[in-house]
Amino acid sequence: MKNQERTAILNLLGISQKGRLLSAGKEAVTISLQKHKAFLLIVSEDISVNSKEKLLKICLRNKIPCLEFGSGEDIGRSVGRGRIAAVAINNRKMAETIAGKIKKLHGAETMGVDEWPK
Repeated sequence: MKNQERTAILNLLGISQKGRLLSAGKEAVTISLQKHKAFLLIVSEDISVNSKEKLLKICLRNKIPCLEFGSGEDIGRSVGRGRIAAVAINNRKMAETIAGKIKKLHGAETMGVDEWPK
């Protein structure tokens, strides 16, 4: 069951990429977060500590939820690229859907902010 849920999340990331609803890679994600385009940050479980801290600071400042999910290889493969440490979801509805599935899978809490700005 967990494998199906992981696959569903990765498929949603792929759909988001095709629909241009996400930014992939640390630089693109940083820009998306700073310009207040992102509604959710997803970092890989194998992201470097420094990169994670930098992105999390921006999320806290801009009140953007952040979740940890999957490996950089899995995330990258789902969006048609190589290893990716972080993706930002730039659509509110897709962000809510993906966040709900990740929380259900891990029973996880968000790092930083847990709700979207109104």
